[in-house]
Amino acid sequence: MQTRNVATYVQLVLAMLLYGISFVSTRIALTALGPITVLSVRLLLSAVFLVVLDAVLPNAGRREPEPRPAAGEPRPAAGEPGPAAGERGVAAGEPRRRWPLRSDLPAILLVMLFQPGLYFLAENFGLKQVSAS
Repeated sequence: MQTRNVATYVQLVLAMLLYGISFVSTRIALTALGPITVLSVRLLLSAVFLVVLDAVLPNAGRREPEPRPAAGEPRPAAGEPGPAAGERGVAAGEPRRRWPLRSDLPAILLVMLFQPGLYFLAENFGLKQVSAS
């Protein structure tokens, strides 16, 4: 088996373990804290983890953006190669972070409300009523 395949399986097993203990650990936390507090702590810890992960691995999972044509220059047709990286202001090897447009903000907030917000809130209130196993 190749090293890359082994790493993939290790990551999958780790993800399964984390998802598997999620319900049990939430149930234990609910014995001491309320459902909204558990939700707040869970999301806060996730945000801190992602900020630290982004600082440690700043370019992980990002692809180099395709350069945009200069003003007035026609865009390449589908299937035609575009300009090479490094041309027209795109530095080769320096991926840019693409932030959402302001017009997309209402849709993003709506998605955030339902997942993870309402989902975890419902899960927490449900786990308070029933067994985690």
